[in-house]
Amino acid sequence: MSVTDKSKVIVPKGFYGKTNVLQGFNPETESIVDITTVRNTTGTIVNEAGNIENVPANVPRRDHANSDCGALLVEPQRTNLFLNSETASTQTISVTSGQTYAVSFSGTGSITFSGGASGTLTGTGSGPKDRVSTQITPNTNSVLCTVSGTVKYVNFEELPDLSTSAFATSWIESLGATATRNADEFNIDLSTENVPEQYALLFDVDATGGRLLMESTGAGFDLDLKNKGRFAMLVDLNTITFKFPDNGQPQTELVYEKPADFRGIEFTAKLGPVRIEEAIWTEQLQTAEWQAWLSGTISSSFLETDWSVQAGFEDEFGEEDWDYFPVIDTSSGTDFRSAWGDNNLTSFPQLDVSSGTDFRFAWGDNNLTSFPQLDVSSGTNFRFAWRNNQLTSFPQLDVSSGTNFRSAWNNNQLTSFPQLDVSSGTNFSFAWINNQLTSFPANTFDSLVSPQNDCFENTWNGNQIDGQGVENILVSIDTSGANAPTSGKQIGIGTNGDPLTTAAQNAITSLKSKGWDVVIDGVSQ
Repeated sequence: MSVTDKSKVIVPKGFYGKTNVLQGFNPETESIVDITTVRNTTGTIVNEAGNIENVPANVPRRDHANSDCGALLVEPQRTNLFLNSETASTQTISVTSGQTYAVSFSGTGSITFSGGASGTLTGTGSGPKDRVSTQITPNTNSVLCTVSGTVKYVNFEELPDLSTSAFATSWIESLGATATRNADEFNIDLSTENVPEQYALLFDVDATGGRLLMESTGAGFDLDLKNKGRFAMLVDLNTITFKFPDNGQPQTELVYEKPADFRGIEFTAKLGPVRIEEAIWTEQLQTAEWQAWLSGTISSSFLETDWSVQAGFEDEFGEEDWDYFPVIDTSSGTDFRSAWGDNNLTSFPQLDVSSGTDFRFAWGDNNLTSFPQLDVSSGTNFRFAWRNNQLTSFPQLDVSSGTNFRSAWNNNQLTSFPQLDVSSGTNFSFAWINNQLTSFPANTFDSLVSPQNDCFENTWNGNQIDGQGVENILVSIDTSGANAPTSGKQIGIGTNGDPLTTAAQNAITSLKSKGWDVVIDGVSQ
């Protein structure tokens, strides 16, 4: 049976069923499925005749810049800083020093950069398809763009401030002021199309380093793409696997955990343009069927490294605007410092990090609302590991080898905390500051041996811990018998105002005799 025989919904090349509406066709039910388009600004395309054409807001863009048949153009939001950009003239652009910008145009002339940047971008042809681009990073707050010859349809776009590459997009028409084109967003609802739990999506795309972001009810896939060709998305009961053609890269598949329901999908793009030439939703395919679909050089940066042998993941995926992360083999990893820090992750997959020893800032500065039961039992350094997220609960992880927990859970939304084995810990400063803790488990610090300077500085400030929780903290530290360090002797606790229990008052007296300074709600006791 061929792919098209089994197809549920097809978005064929160049198929637009009615004016200004992108549609799919379900051959099984012979029904038409509207694919909703959201882009609250106009946009441009290269039309079939090879000319620039304006497309109204909330209308899909069928672009012929890279395809004779036309492709669905999906782009992120961008702003064009170049004024009167259809036919360029020399002008000074206000920029941010140190920020990267993409400059692109069509024509046979050139733009020479001076002031905050240097270099010349030279055109290669007169038609809209003959588009050239470059990136500049000014070292001052303005760039002089000197135009020579024929230079048309200029973009001067600020790129995302990331550690990964971003790319120029289609021309954004501007007049006497800067102009913004909003992101393209496409929504397809197949909840009434009798879609089974196991199925496939087949794509034929052209992606110049863009990411195709697919989301459904708060979960999804941040699919890093490059080059051109066909890939397959195979939906199983628990996982979603993306299969790519084998062009000699170490891997040919990416695996994500499956959302609960993935029948209503929203498509957007990040970093750069993604052109979808064809998309087919089909029933579950046999291996030979999806293998026959794969072609071209379409790939992902995830596929070009053998992660299974890599030990160092320091800064590997940090500051790259990831919303979702695939399941990759990190089993040899020992150093995960800042590995996923400073992204937009709301969840995290079940990765093998059991060899990891250093998790400093590993997941810090994201939007995590939950965290999986990872094996971090070899970890010794958890400084800033989960700082600045949206965690409301935390799993029972084995952190018994950990010594440094400074700011580990700082600035989350934790209301309670599990009984973790932190018996090797020596530094807990700022560990739980600025959460919503109302309690804290007993006996957590019974085995405290060698507290470092500032060990409990501001550790629980900015919380609402009740009287029993305060008692649990103080009695446990006192039970350890540990004397205060040379400096930074404060034990900082934020409470809900409950009076101190008798046991807490007795613990304070004992701790003071060991050199500690107990500070409750900012007041030394």
